[in-house]
Amino acid sequence: MHWTYRANAVLFGLMALGAAVLAGGFWPGDPGWTVCGGAASLLYITVAVLLWQGVGWAGMVGMGTAGFSVGLWIQSVIALTVGVRAGVDTSTTLGTCLVCFMVSGLAFVGPCLIPRSVSIRHAASIAFAGAALVPGLLFALAPSQALGVALAMGVGSVALVAGTIAVARGRTWGLLLNLVGAGIIGAGVTFAPRLGFLHATNPFIPNAGAFMVEVLGLSAAILAAISTLIYAGPVVRFLLRRD
Repeated sequence: MHWTYRANAVLFGLMALGAAVLAGGFWPGDPGWTVCGGAASLLYITVAVLLWQGVGWAGMVGMGTAGFSVGLWIQSVIALTVGVRAGVDTSTTLGTCLVCFMVSGLAFVGPCLIPRSVSIRHAASIAFAGAALVPGLLFALAPSQALGVALAMGVGSVALVAGTIAVARGRTWGLLLNLVGAGIIGAGVTFAPRLGFLHATNPFIPNAGAFMVEVLGLSAAILAAISTLIYAGPVVRFLLRRD
């Protein structure tokens, strides 16, 4: 097993630790976001375990989850900076977010060093599916979210990633599972009750920077669609081929 697998596993372990620390900071004032942070930490731990075991496709899933996480940390740092300017003491949380941002950046680049075991097309599809996991998870578990939407996002996300990995391993039925997963995610986002600005605030800073949860759902749907559309070319060529 290449040493880069375990090096990346350590990075995701650090990401899980950072997410858990921040999730604990929400308790007991904002238990809804505590659940979201805990779930994100569990996701990072899962990726870390898969990387530690040397699972070939885990690097691409990790690249996707770390890539979207970088965006989340940037948003958090901006909100915290606004809080500092407003006179709110956020130095500890800001420092934690900056460390998480840097670790996520390394975790995004790190999988590039892992020897690729699948084609570029398969790798890209798995990465986009992995990226859809993060916003899909947070959208599903967001405070005040409907139970039906949460279940749909969970089932859709699992189907999307499982289908993408199956295609990469040569299972043609995986493409159908991928399509079903992307469709369920899209439907879940489309029919979700409008939540608007959750609590009218960013979870980190009261009264300083709103956090629009619909952006998470929309991001999950778009990333899931891209993961599926990557296979559009081969599917069209297969359908149009002449016997």
